[in-house]
Amino acid sequence: MAPIEMIEQPIQTSSNHTSLRLCEGIASAMPLEHQVAGHVALLKLPETRVGKPLIPQELWFYERLNSSPIYQPLLSFIPAFFGTMQVRFREESLNQWIKMENAQSKSSKSSESWSEQMTTRAFSQMLAKGNLSRDYLILEDLTQKYRKPCIFDIKIGTRGYGDDADAEKKRRHILRCETTTSKTLGLRLCGQMVYQKDTHTFRKLNKIEGRDVTTESMKNYLCRFFDDGQQIRTDVLEEFITSLKTLLQIIRRGEAPFRFYSTSLLLIYEGAPDDHSPINFDVKIIDFAHTFLLDDSQSQVDGYAFGLGNLIHFFEEIYDENI
Repeated sequence: MAPIEMIEQPIQTSSNHTSLRLCEGIASAMPLEHQVAGHVALLKLPETRVGKPLIPQELWFYERLNSSPIYQPLLSFIPAFFGTMQVRFREESLNQWIKMENAQSKSSKSSESWSEQMTTRAFSQMLAKGNLSRDYLILEDLTQKYRKPCIFDIKIGTRGYGDDADAEKKRRHILRCETTTSKTLGLRLCGQMVYQKDTHTFRKLNKIEGRDVTTESMKNYLCRFFDDGQQIRTDVLEEFITSLKTLLQIIRRGEAPFRFYSTSLLLIYEGAPDDHSPINFDVKIIDFAHTFLLDDSQSQVDGYAFGLGNLIHFFEEIYDENI
């Protein structure tokens, strides 16, 4: 693959880490501030790109997707892929990050963001193992174009493990499905942040809280994503409904010949006030570490279309109740 050119320029974050140079050769690499879910730490890079720790099966998916025009209908729902790169972190910077985070968490009344939690955990593991190099997938930064990104990460489907999972992993994921809305709805809320125009703050939900959402309370939590503190954004809802219906048609027509296990839908829209611009939004499928080809003897089961259909149904109900 061609090398990826990085332009060194400062990146602003909400934390006090902008002076740290975390990586060799990439002065502006920082944790992605707007990460709302996931169990790995994402790295914000120059040129509107994000680094995600490389998992071979996910790399296979992105390379496969870009290898043939038969996958063209699905491409608009997948983050752009720019290749891979190896990043070497600076030991002194990782130690300083962890020290600053620990001090900040003790002095602040607010809890750490999900991004900060995942980053601190990742840096601690790297230091403990003595391995400061990591391979990354380079993807587009979907939040870059938004001033106040409202973000929703929703796990889709009724199966959370891949074909390569061992017995213990299968047991854990089956139990999680059985005890959450993944079983009843094919949906589980993993993370959410919504800009509130009245208070100029973000209201957030993390994946631990998302596991406590019930079948009965699901619509209320979905509705919160469109509540900006002043109104329910039915204009945004309408755009999402149209886009999700297109995705569901692609799945049902067999134009997405993959089995998506434990993938999420990432929904984003602009929360900053602007009455004169077109609605800015994105609908993307993310997290392909457990994605496999769908062969001729299989059908798209395990609840992906089931969960996507339920999400559309909830959104339509919320829209009808608020127009």
